[in-house]
Formats: sequence, C-alpha cells, structure tokens
Amino acid sequence: GHPEPAVREWAVRLAGDPRSVSEPMARALVRMAGQEPDLAVRSQLACTARRLPAAQGLPLVQALALRSEDDSDPRQPLLLWWAIEAQVERNAEAVLGLWNDEAFWRSPLVEHHLVERMARRWAQPGTQTDLLHCARLFELSPSPMHSRRLAAGLEQAAKGRALSGLPEALRRAMARHGVGSASFAIRQGDLAAITEALKTVADETASRGERLEYLGVLAEVRVPGAVPALSKACRGIVKDDALRQATLTALAGYEDPAIAQVVLSVYPGLGPLSLPTAQALLASRPAWSKAYVQAIARKPSGWAAPAIKPDSVPAGIVRRIKQHRDADLQALAESVWPQTGKATSAEIDGQIRERAAWVREGVGDPYAGRTLFQNNCAGCHRLFAQGAEVGPDLTVHDRTDIESLLLAILNPSAEIREGYENHTIETRDGRSLSGFLVEQTPQSVVLRGLDNQNVVLTRTEITELKPAGLSLMPEGLIDGWKPQQVRDLFAYLRSTQPLVGEPPKPQKPQP
Repeated sequence: GHPEPAVREWAVRLAGDPRSVSEPMARALVRMAGQEPDLAVRSQLACTARRLPAAQGLPLVQALALRSEDDSDPRQPLLLWWAIEAQVERNAEAVLGLWNDEAFWRSPLVEHHLVERMARRWAQPGTQTDLLHCARLFELSPSPMHSRRLAAGLEQAAKGRALSGLPEALRRAMARHGVGSASFAIRQGDLAAITEALKTVADETASRGERLEYLGVLAEVRVPGAVPALSKACRGIVKDDALRQATLTALAGYEDPAIAQVVLSVYPGLGPLSLPTAQALLASRPAWSKAYVQAIARKPSGWAAPAIKPDSVPAGIVRRIKQHRDADLQALAESVWPQTGKATSAEIDGQIRERAAWVREGVGDPYAGRTLFQNNCAGCHRLFAQGAEVGPDLTVHDRTDIESLLLAILNPSAEIREGYENHTIETRDGRSLSGFLVEQTPQSVVLRGLDNQNVVLTRTEITELKPAGLSLMPEGLIDGWKPQQVRDLFAYLRSTQPLVGEPPKPQKPQP
C-alpha cells in the first residue's frame, strides 16, 4: 500500500522470492492486481505470478488479464502467457479453470493475445490428452469469434503435418460454432477438401488469395494426386511470379522424377522470385539435379531442354548439387563446374585491399548503389525496411567500416551471425536441403533457404540435421564488378538514411 510505485514493485518482487506466499498475502496480491495504477508494478505482479504455485499464481493472472488497458502493452500480455504456460503440463485442470469464466474470455487482452496461444500450446504435442484439452476450450468458448481464434491456434500448431486422428470430442466441439478452414480440412485428410484444393490451384480463373492459401498447405502436407495439378499450375502461371514461386515450393515436397522436366520447361520464363526457388528445388534431389546438370551440359535424355549458362547458377546451388551421394552426378557436375579451389586468406586480404582502395579513390552514386543492392543483395538482406529476411537486417549494423563490409561480402563464412548459421537437412525421401532454422519444435522444423521460402518438415521425415559450417551467402558476389560499381554499392550501404525518390537529374550547363 505504499504511495511510491517503486516500493510497491519491490515489495511484490520480494514477496515472491520464496516461491510461495501465505493465503492472506495471496488474496492481497489479487486485490492489488485489480486496482494497481502503475504498469511497472502490474508487470512485476505478472512475474511473481509465474513463480507462485498454480493455486496462488493463476488467480493473480486472472485478475491482471482483466485489465483492458494492458492490451496494447508489448510486454504484459506475454508475461501473463509466461505465467500460464508454466502451469500447462503439471496443472492442466487449474489452467482450464481460468477459461470457465466468460469475463476472462471477453477481456481484450485475453481475446487478442491468449486465446490463440492457449489452443496452439495444447495442440502442439498432438497427444490425445492434450487434444482433449483443446476440445474443452472449444466447449467453453463463448462465441464463434473466440472459436475462430482457437481454430487459428490449432492450425498454427499443425504447421508441417497432417492432422488425422483428431478425437471425436474435438471434432464435435469445433462443429459447435462451425469453425475450421478448408486448409484445416485438408490437413485432416478430407477427400472433398483435397479435391477442391487441387482443382483450385490449377484453375487460372480462381482467386489468387485462395490459390496461395491452398499452395501453402500443399507445401506442408503431401496429398495423393497433387503433382498433376501442381504441374499444370506451374506451366500455366506466366505473369504472377509470386504464385509460381508458391507452386514450385509445393512441388518440391513430392518425390516424382517428372517434376524436374516440368520445372526446366518453364525455366527460361522464371522471374526474380521463382528462379531461386526453382534452382533450390532442382538441387534438392539427385534425380532432379542430374536432369538440371544434363540440361546445362546440353545432354538431355529424350527431351528438349532449355539453354542454361553454367555461370548463371549460384555457387551455393552448385555446392549442394555436388554434395549428393551419386558418383555419376558428381562427375557430370565437375565437368560443368570444375573445381577451382577456394581463395586463401592472403588472396582474400589482397582482394579486400584492392576493393577498399577503389571505394576510397572515387565517389559512388548511392542511387545506382541502391539498384545494385536490390538486384544482388535484397533477396536475402533488408536495408531501410527494403528486402528479404534470409540474412541479417543490415540497417541496425555498423556499415561504416569498409574493410569489415568487404570481408563479409568476399568471405561470408568468416563470421556468421548467431541465428543465421547454415544447416543442412537430409530427408527419408532423398531430399537435401540447406538454410537457417526459423523455428524448431519437438514435432517439426522450419528451414528458410536462399529463395526466402520456408520449408516445413516433420521430425519423422528428417534423417540428418546438422550445421553446415558455411554461410548461406554465396561467395564471389562482386567478382567481375568494375570499380565504379563497387563504389556505388558502398555509397548506398554506408548511407545513414533511406534515399528519397529518384536520383537527381544532372543540371544543364548555363550558357
């Protein structure tokens, strides 16, 4: 009851240090949670709730969750979820008790932050017991809106896997408010939903959003009969590069030798989004890689292959092709891309000195550098909120040191930032994948490659997962660049704020 918030905050903190409080103190903390005007003190109450036994901590969570003013705070909802999640395994019934109160459900903080997380947490392990807890949540849900949020959490938990064998109690509880998307039905193996999805993805007149949604599910859940529909879609999509990229991502999961010919038949028309995805697909299986290399070597077996220049294939893709355990493929790949050897440290140091001198001896055009960045770097890196998220966001990093930037470009494996380590995965059906780990759960792994596409794999599919010891970033990115191009790129990389508009037009000389 002290008038100074900092004193109240420390009193709450110290009260929870023994990880249990007296019953009078527990009741006092709950009353305080409903009345406390200071956010920092309410945050400490949430942290103390996490440390107390379920019988004392969960009533405190309930009182704090009813504080609608904390709905928009970036931390308080997560602190409350932290306190709930700590009790899920040992005290499931006590956690379910929170959801018996309709006022708890209807609190904005609970609606926006806790409902979906609760369903996802219990659906993630996939055990019958946990799924029955999900069923109980659906039974307690006070409205269709809340049930839709629960269903969204359930679908998030199902990422990367099918959902066959749901308990009948869960099916009945979900039917109560008629929730569950068509994508969710596909995960459950619903034949009608699968048929409709395959029809839609191959239909060029269908809604783009609907096609993308179905393609996203088909990339995670393999269904019978998908390859013909996906192949038709891949050949038919001409103008929408993102849609073609999604189709290629879905095709990559199916073990069918004919897929390589489908991809190579559209290869010349692929755009900046779909081309890296096609290259990653073709490099992922030995049979597909062999067809790819044969096309490049102009040795197709029984069909007309497009002309592909060897030097147009990124070094990382070449490396993955050569890593397949197939002697004939390795020999063919070696004939197309002879081993030239990796530059020594002394050679890289020399290249850094040479290019640093280029940057310092002239003036670069940041607008031309922006174009170079967009064409060569933005597929993986972000700068000033532009670009992809395969590699680190460069905006927040020191970009003033020319030599450090050159080392990162010329020898990207010299220092790999934490969280962006390249991993390789081998699967039971012969796929070889590489990328950085976006997410791991006991059931699944999400890998993101150079094409900026997530590949979701169940643990049962994976035979080997290990760090590659190499950066995802390809070597030789600026090999062959002229000095002015290097100056332009560095002028943009070293800029302190986003460029506005187009480059200024040169002034005409006055007579």
